[in-house]
Amino acid sequence: MTLRRPVRLRPGEGCDSPSEEPSTLSLSELLNAALDEYSRATDVDPRDRTNPFVQQLEQCSMTEADILDILQNTSDSITGKRQGPEAMRAIRKMLKPIVGGLCVILDASAETASSVGVPGGKGIFAVVAVLVKTADHVSASYDNLEKLFARLTMYVERLQVRLQAPMEQGSAKIAVKALVELLKAFELATKTMQRGRIRQFLHALVSKADGIQSALGKLEDITTADERMSIAEIAVGTQDISCDLQTFVTKSLF
Repeated sequence: MTLRRPVRLRPGEGCDSPSEEPSTLSLSELLNAALDEYSRATDVDPRDRTNPFVQQLEQCSMTEADILDILQNTSDSITGKRQGPEAMRAIRKMLKPIVGGLCVILDASAETASSVGVPGGKGIFAVVAVLVKTADHVSASYDNLEKLFARLTMYVERLQVRLQAPMEQGSAKIAVKALVELLKAFELATKTMQRGRIRQFLHALVSKADGIQSALGKLEDITTADERMSIAEIAVGTQDISCDLQTFVTKSLF
């Protein structure tokens, strides 16, 4: 899948003027742009090849099952001893929707299997792994962690649907912002738990004043902006079709 950039007409051009071929922006570029913003905001690069989790991803086929196995193993060493196999199954169940959604997004741009080995593909899953491992270390309730993942999964599913249609430059920029806010929500939740503030983390899921809830709120705003941009792009596309039809009819008559 590619994201189309709009072509601007130069002064004097109209419906009968030849149009330029649109340039394209791949989803891997979109994802890496979001991870670049995330790294600048957090001083953490989830694409660091020295990260053990990233190294494990480089050695697997990058299927949904493989990623879930690695994420589960990230937590198993502690959770397995402390809470038993039921907790491990709960982790997998909690992670499956968001991992599955992200895999579908990558699938849509032919970035699975060997081609998903791009740093961006690993990076977004590395962010998830850091949060899971941190939650494990501080004994966070997986019921409450699941609430956060459920919220984030909702936005992944929306992006998954949105990427099924071509994107103009405006929508591509909005998609980058949405991915950045998604990553920030993970990062803020991780930092809160790293400080051992479980109560603050729980409060963060419902308090509008908290950073996590603020990031989720921005995601909602960005989603609304994307919907409006999509409507605008449809209008432009309709005008382009009208111009093409007018040109075709004119040439047919003469």
